[in-house]
Amino acid sequence: MQKQNVTNFEICIIKKIISHNLYFVTQDCRVFLYADDVKLVKIIDNFGDCLILQKNIDTILRWLDSHLLTVNINKCRVMSFTRKVNVITHNYIIQGIPLIRCNEIRDLGVIIDSSLSFIPHINHICNRATQMLGFVVRSTRDFTNTDCIKTLYISLVRSILEYCSVVWTPFYDVHMCLA
Repeated sequence: MQKQNVTNFEICIIKKIISHNLYFVTQDCRVFLYADDVKLVKIIDNFGDCLILQKNIDTILRWLDSHLLTVNINKCRVMSFTRKVNVITHNYIIQGIPLIRCNEIRDLGVIIDSSLSFIPHINHICNRATQMLGFVVRSTRDFTNTDCIKTLYISLVRSILEYCSVVWTPFYDVHMCLA
């Protein structure tokens, strides 16, 4: 059986970019676009890979500048996904300002953590659904129509539990009990 290398993924999230031309201006990085968000993904095996990612960040910034677009640096983040003990980190910079490194981030309504466990997201969803269920129970005490109560439950509580569940569905028994 072949030994699997554990790699370190660095993701630089840059907000407020509109064009799909970024696929053509970056090199050695994966680019993911959705609406006005861009994610640069690079496997980091050594310090040289960090420099390549920084070079791609600089390339995107020059492209933005040439198209009279700006970046809100306050919304830009760096996140690493790894199981390594010794993580290779680098301070990525935009316009002389180091990007904030984070361990979890909310993206399209899903909280993603650096270990990809989705535990913070599951806890957040369970808390929101419990609060909404309490609201439904309090608000429908005097209701006699069970179809109305069921409709409120499905639209207000179950919708919270089911949003993006394909991405974060709990697979450990301890998490299934929560959701």
